[in-house]
Amino acid sequence: MRASGWLAVVLIWFLLFNYFSLVAQDKPAQIAVLSKAGKNEIRLRWAPTTATSWLYLNKYGYIVERITIVKDNKLLQTPVGKTLTPNPIKPLPLDQWQPLVETNDFATVAAQAIYGETFEINESISTDIIQLFNKSKEQEQRYSFALFAADQAYLVARYAGLAYTDSTVLPNEKYLYRIISNVPAEIAEITTGTAYAGLEDYAPLPAIQNVKVEFGDKVALIYWDIGSYEGLYNSFLIEKSTDGGKTWASLNPMPVVFAFQSEAADKRQGFEVDSLEKNNRPYYYRVFGIDAFGEKSPPSKVISGSGFARVATPPNITDWRLTNGNVVLSWEHQKSSSLTGYRIERSSKETGPYITIQEVAASATTFTDKHPASVGYYRVTAFNSHSYKSSLPVLVQLEDSIPPLPPTDIQGHIDSTGLVTLQWRPNHEKDLVGYRVYRSNFKKAEFSQITRHLHSDTIFTDTINLKILNQYIYYQITAVDYRYNESSKSTILKLARPDILPPANPLLTLVQSNDQGIKLSFSGSSSTDVHHYEIYRKTPTETNWLYMATLPPADSGSWVDKNVQANTLYSYTIVAVDSAGNESNPSPVVSGSHIKTISRQTPERLQIKPDRNNNTLTVTWQFTGDAYQFKIYRSEEDAPLSIYGNIAGDQRGFKDHNVKPNKKYKYGIQAVMPNGLSSKLVFIEYKY
Repeated sequence: MRASGWLAVVLIWFLLFNYFSLVAQDKPAQIAVLSKAGKNEIRLRWAPTTATSWLYLNKYGYIVERITIVKDNKLLQTPVGKTLTPNPIKPLPLDQWQPLVETNDFATVAAQAIYGETFEINESISTDIIQLFNKSKEQEQRYSFALFAADQAYLVARYAGLAYTDSTVLPNEKYLYRIISNVPAEIAEITTGTAYAGLEDYAPLPAIQNVKVEFGDKVALIYWDIGSYEGLYNSFLIEKSTDGGKTWASLNPMPVVFAFQSEAADKRQGFEVDSLEKNNRPYYYRVFGIDAFGEKSPPSKVISGSGFARVATPPNITDWRLTNGNVVLSWEHQKSSSLTGYRIERSSKETGPYITIQEVAASATTFTDKHPASVGYYRVTAFNSHSYKSSLPVLVQLEDSIPPLPPTDIQGHIDSTGLVTLQWRPNHEKDLVGYRVYRSNFKKAEFSQITRHLHSDTIFTDTINLKILNQYIYYQITAVDYRYNESSKSTILKLARPDILPPANPLLTLVQSNDQGIKLSFSGSSSTDVHHYEIYRKTPTETNWLYMATLPPADSGSWVDKNVQANTLYSYTIVAVDSAGNESNPSPVVSGSHIKTISRQTPERLQIKPDRNNNTLTVTWQFTGDAYQFKIYRSEEDAPLSIYGNIAGDQRGFKDHNVKPNKKYKYGIQAVMPNGLSSKLVFIEYKY
């Protein structure tokens, strides 16, 4: 026997892509089983998983055993077993195949695989395919082709000993079927295959969904979802009608098989290409699925459409010229009966968008634009009712020496990071190509261009340095056309830089006790934008500074802290704040106390004696009262006085070892009485 030419090509293709991937000689042999419930019968299909086991089973056969597991929806405590095949099932003898071979091409393939002396295909096929085919093992060839043919026709599977129909089933029972190898164990051990089924499992095959068709020039591409039917349909049949669905004919002599080795199931699609006799004539298609039992699904929804002629080539613009202010285009194009005409299109940019300015007849080869733009890109598009093709664009520029008007309504904003956003009203000149932006730190200085290329938008961003003393920055903008004629500069836009620089520090110069409390004297910040001053205070036992007062610049110079307790040491600092809310660094801290006196007794006759050999200053005084201790204050140069130390009340002097030549020192002496009250603070100065 010899397979027909068309079937041979398909089967070789099938082998090359390993459609039925049961050839696995490196795994233990077993029998894979499928079951299908009908209305009154259960059909079984099986296949051994290796070519060697298939050869043995062809010789020794299969035993079909049925075990009743469930009856009347109850699990039987003692299942009932029955052998359905008194004699093992084997392929039918070769002489019984002849009637089926004459009507079924798949029977030809299966019989050749089982009984043929050689398995060759003597057709005019490419040398490479035959070489690859001949390299395959003959045993695996026979096995693969036989299983493929059995999948396409259930009757062929029965002839090949790979199927059985059980017509003795009852609707109230469910069964476990066992397909048992009759091969002696000493020859080959083949694992039994099983399937669980009952008549209640019957379900009609679903129709193929999502069938679509795309039409072209005398061609139709039919495609549909395959991944959703994986494991259900192993081949597909496409039918075509030319009379509105009254009669149908298959596109191919045999079902279409697809092999997918890597694609994900949700991406798998079947497809078939059909050549059409004529365009503009309706064609109708439908698709069927065929399962492993050879059963055909209901037809899919009918889809239809017509082929159409496409524009084959684009026009070619051969010439353009300017005549009395008009633009005259000329082109060449291969004419066809399907051509509807030409669109003359123009754009201000080469990349478009292109606007149709006129449609002309299919016989035209020239066009005159009587209202051209000063700069325009032209193209010619050939079209029909289904498709179009456009020529390459050509640039046409009219003579032009008139610049655009300068931009107007310029606005801007600078944020706290130095990002400048400019915006202006768009120009309306048709030949406008863009804008240039200029900037200067001074209104009367020369403006520098900051746009490296023409800016096509009417919003522009710039970045400037805020940490400079110039309070303002200035911008101007010009418009430019395609001939690079530039407008005059716009009006100047003045923008204020956000203030992020803190003011200079103020300085506390004196802390002094008076009858009202503690008086602070300070020199203000040298910055001109100071809005106010803030004074803060704390005691030695406090960790946080306490806000005390806000002073406007006009009141700067002094402030009295009236909310004090006598003989308590307070520390003070002052901060300058500008109109933008920027704060200076705090001034150096100074300290002082509010002193209440009990009498006129104060330290008197203060003297200072230097000792240049030992680099010291000795301060002495007289005091006639009974003192608990003396507080010593000191300042260097013109700095504020601060506490320097304490000595016992019976002492009338102290020696200062921490002095330097050519420095002016000021000392303050205050007596503290046993009852805690203090004398007035007396001072003495000395330049060492």
